Amino acid sequence: MPPERKQNIVMFPFMAQGHIIPFLGLALKLEKERGFKITFINTPLNIKRLQPSIPPNSSIRLLEIPFNSSHLGLPPNAENTETLALDLMLRLIESSPSLKPAFEELICTLVNEQNGQPPLCIISDMFFGWSAEVAHKFGVFHAIFNAGGGYGMAVFHTTWLNLPHKTTDANSNDFPLPGFPKNYRFKSQNLPGHQKAITGPWYFGLEMFQEWLETDAMLFNTVEEIDRIGLTYFRQQFSCHRVRESGRGLLVQEWGPQMEILSHASIGAFLSHCGWNSVNEALSNGVPILSWPMGAEQPFNATMLEEEIGVAVGVANGSDCEVRHEDLVRKIELVMNGTEKGKDMKRKACEAKELIKSASKDKKGLKGSSVKAVDEFLDAALQSWNRLQRSQEMLCTLIHRKPLFKALQLT
Repeated sequence: MPPERKQNIVMFPFMAQGHIIPFLGLALKLEKERGFKITFINTPLNIKRLQPSIPPNSSIRLLEIPFNSSHLGLPPNAENTETLALDLMLRLIESSPSLKPAFEELICTLVNEQNGQPPLCIISDMFFGWSAEVAHKFGVFHAIFNAGGGYGMAVFHTTWLNLPHKTTDANSNDFPLPGFPKNYRFKSQNLPGHQKAITGPWYFGLEMFQEWLETDAMLFNTVEEIDRIGLTYFRQQFSCHRVRESGRGLLVQEWGPQMEILSHASIGAFLSHCGWNSVNEALSNGVPILSWPMGAEQPFNATMLEEEIGVAVGVANGSDCEVRHEDLVRKIELVMNGTEKGKDMKRKACEAKELIKSASKDKKGLKGSSVKAVDEFLDAALQSWNRLQRSQEMLCTLIHRKPLFKALQLT
């Protein structure tokens, strides 16, 4: 293994379990299988919560970044979305740029600790697109790791960029999605209510998406073989040549043993909110899904699962809808009682399971798409790092590059 494999990778997820979990899974994979040192940055309470999840033989360094929620109009100690209502979750997201000065100071400290040698790369969250500017100030290769799937995030991206959506009638006609195939139509009832009501631009979202253009790489938490539409969208939008995928996240302690449950032979279906970590865990075990999305890109994930892959059937949409028990029973029986629809869903879920398994294969010289993606992403980061070393410009160096899109399959 070449010496640069011992270089440091900085990882910085958003303060939500659905983001921290796949980041930790990626960190453990890069450390165990690739031999990199990992510096994992987050706010003090999240770091404290993470400590029991780091294996005893791991050298992952947990580094606190200062964060005072009270100064940002948030409740005291509000450092994770788990404890927040929706309006406060949005405020936490919008407050993320306040972390920029402290993040830059941490990177400067890491560089000084290594006698002026910068990290190999910085992998940050989709909500921390501003971190690309910090990375490039130090001449460091930057990547955004998107914890969601390509399809859901593509719909999320195009619907926010093309506001307003003044469709409030659930029975109105479907509408096209800019950037998607011309014959593709999106059901208006799958659009979250708050997006239907918006009549002006969501300025934070527009700024965040603009910041994505400054990154050098984008990683997606999915598998290309089952998520081509969304990944094709991002290829076109960012004028890149390659997109790769990443797989399911690693469960953090104190969460329910969802993977263990889903892998049990007696499980016939999974009632899910269609968060992408849960989707990956279900499909990795060949389990059909009863979808009940709650927000964010989850309705779009549900649409893909039902209409594109054929592994899900919708139960409800959102937390304010009424679901009668007889309707739920009918959907469960449709999936689990030996109907043709249920058999077809199970078959397609098992096919997805094999595709995910194949993507992470690395045996006897045969590498799956996600293993190749890891290699290509790290090679790009190493090439950037080597160019920086040759130039001998350790600090305050701006490097203009075309964005490179990759992704990884976590096992």
